Amino acid sequence: MARIEAEVRLRPVRFAFLVRPDDMAQVSRAIRINTCLWGGRHNPLVPVFDETPEWWDRHGVFSDSPQRIVDGYLDLFEPDFIVEGEPGLAANLDFDPHRVLAPDAVLVREGDASRIGPGLSVFDIYRDLHRRVFQFARRREHHIVVVEPKDPQFADFCAAVFGGFPDEDGLGYFARGFNDAFEPRKVALDGNSLAELYHDGCESAFDIANATLKVEARGRMGIGYDPVVFVMNPVEARDLLDFWNLRALRDAVVAAPLPWLAEMSANFRQFILDSLLEADGASDPLPHRATVMFSRSVDSGRIDDLHREHFRVERDGANLVQDWYPPIWRGASDFVASDRPPRLTAKRVNVECSSSDDGPQLQLEFLQPDFVGEHRGDGSWANVVQIREWGFDNLFATTFPCDHRRPMPPYFHMPSLSRRYLSTTEGIVTFPNVFRSREQWSIPDCTTAILEWFKSKGVRAERSDAGRAATQIVKTLGGLMGVAAVSSEKVVEFLNNMSRRPSRSAHHHEFKNRMQKARGNDRLGFEWLVDHGAVELGLEVKCPHCSSRGWHPLNRLSNQVECTLCLRPFKFPAADIEKSTDWAFRLAGPFVLPNYANGGYATALAIRCLAGMFDVGDRRTTWSAGLDLHFPDEQHLEADFTLWHQATSYSNRSVPVELMFGEAKSFGRESFLDEDVDRMRRLAERFPGAVMVFATMKNELSSDEVVRIATLAEWGRERIAVGKATRAPVIVLTGVELFMGGLLHEGWLAKGGLHAKLSNSGFWRTGDMRRLADLTQQIYLGLPSYGKWSRERIDNPPAAARDAGD
Repeated sequence: MARIEAEVRLRPVRFAFLVRPDDMAQVSRAIRINTCLWGGRHNPLVPVFDETPEWWDRHGVFSDSPQRIVDGYLDLFEPDFIVEGEPGLAANLDFDPHRVLAPDAVLVREGDASRIGPGLSVFDIYRDLHRRVFQFARRREHHIVVVEPKDPQFADFCAAVFGGFPDEDGLGYFARGFNDAFEPRKVALDGNSLAELYHDGCESAFDIANATLKVEARGRMGIGYDPVVFVMNPVEARDLLDFWNLRALRDAVVAAPLPWLAEMSANFRQFILDSLLEADGASDPLPHRATVMFSRSVDSGRIDDLHREHFRVERDGANLVQDWYPPIWRGASDFVASDRPPRLTAKRVNVECSSSDDGPQLQLEFLQPDFVGEHRGDGSWANVVQIREWGFDNLFATTFPCDHRRPMPPYFHMPSLSRRYLSTTEGIVTFPNVFRSREQWSIPDCTTAILEWFKSKGVRAERSDAGRAATQIVKTLGGLMGVAAVSSEKVVEFLNNMSRRPSRSAHHHEFKNRMQKARGNDRLGFEWLVDHGAVELGLEVKCPHCSSRGWHPLNRLSNQVECTLCLRPFKFPAADIEKSTDWAFRLAGPFVLPNYANGGYATALAIRCLAGMFDVGDRRTTWSAGLDLHFPDEQHLEADFTLWHQATSYSNRSVPVELMFGEAKSFGRESFLDEDVDRMRRLAERFPGAVMVFATMKNELSSDEVVRIATLAEWGRERIAVGKATRAPVIVLTGVELFMGGLLHEGWLAKGGLHAKLSNSGFWRTGDMRRLADLTQQIYLGLPSYGKWSRERIDNPPAAARDAGD
């Protein structure tokens, strides 16, 4: 069995605050509550509209609905809980109602200590730091500050940048605790003092709240984000919201308030130059250059003058200006990586699975913050469990569909309170407490997990006979890595021919020679099939009655044997053993099935290709072969295989799990018929956004197959909705991919031609299935690249789109 382990990571609870972006009271309250929360600076403020305002996109590029914007922010940040700035803002979000809160439910007020709410306040951190450090270091100079504006109208700006404590009844103890614990230096904020704070550095309430956290913000190509100078109106609620969310994602965002640009222009110019100097000496493959980003409230006609007057530097390539806010709510396109929230970590530990008769078992001991001095309830902190398999067996479920809005199905025989578990891109999120600090999880096999998921969707799924055969092939060969033993057209043809023989056997010399000729001398051939029981050694004995030769397993040989044809017993020919007997290998288990093991070879090879031919390392694929799906409306559909595949980004961080369905065929001129393509389209309609895979062991598609699949592929290139991913990316795999022995891009390079040309596309390290769909459609269906196809549709929209005003 491959080694399965879990990383358990402690992080703060993540809240999303739903607010009206033109309501300063709601924005201000959310900022001040987050000042009092452990890791609160990284909680998003999600804008909620009745109608999308014109200022949302100054260039008119995006036509996002209010619902799309809210959904986009939530899917980006994947909050554990939602906090409504006013009642009813979460009404249409299809979010677990047990995790929707009012602002009063987040922080504990004085005199109400018996109430245990979700999240952990910073008061425990203040008390712990004071006890361990600051009560003994009063005379040592520190850089902790409390910042208040000289002009009260900038109070909320101060709070957004440095933190601000609430002045509501019963919450004043946070400000008192901060002052008593650290005796901070008081700063009266204006343009000059803000410039000094930026230049000299300081520790604010936000920095103290993050003191126990490691924050990993990763941007393009796995390196840090470029610095941003965010030019904003400090008294506009929408600008504070945009600044807050941008800083929650990226690691170097500096606020530049419009009224103070004159006093601070020298600082900003130096900041821009310093970012270039740092990049000059760095090892990052891409240079860092600071971008001056103007908020949506700044009039377009002023931008050039403001930049020239306050930010422009005399250095080529240094003057980057951006007059649009990044559409972080839109998520990733099919081919462009999106922003991802930073990874927050207070502690982490790796736990290795133990083995039992019921499969791998995880003995989890959940982590809690060191600074917590008393019991807290469910939701006070979060543990994220990420399961990994080191190896390539892929027989047990290690990745699951992402759905932060609803509790996950009980995959692991967890306790009955399933609302404690969420499946997200970063892993399985749970909220332990001191009374639930340990659990045992039983890791399910892949098929059981997928069946349970379908059940949670109201779909009854059953394993088909063909699916059982493919699954047994994988299990017999020791997992997906072992399927490489049959990743040769000659091997598959030879084994299929053996299955047609009455005895289903071959002389041992014939079998060994044919396998070694087909596979070379690598161990993933003859020896692998023998050692793993795909074939069984026995003796062919000539019957003296009917002269036929019957195969007999070793454990059933004796002085008396029975003919396998005429069924008459006879004495074992010990005296004539050389003439009457031959050693022979016989197919065993699913390999005895005709017609390429009922299509099991094609299915097993396709799953192997998709699961592990992109890169080495931990594998994030859960699969099931051959499922019959029965929907509540009595529609019945079949899938030769179902996969959950999770790629990794360039920064080795997880991205959302892809749901994939596959149709696998063996050989034959017309493998994919109209009914096959229609069935895949109906699956795509049932599961919008799922990836559709057509896999065959032959090397080329017929012209009719190309037309059928290309029609579906072009339909699948359309988007589910504005700003969302395409509705059904289509991947085509042929014998070129299924019979490759190594990584896919290496095989394409060796193949030459268009395969080699497209092999340098830069996605191989991550196993991006949507990019693979684009490439295989170009190779096998003759379609243009997705980018070219999209540009042509923009220039020449279809008639239906023109009529609809698209």
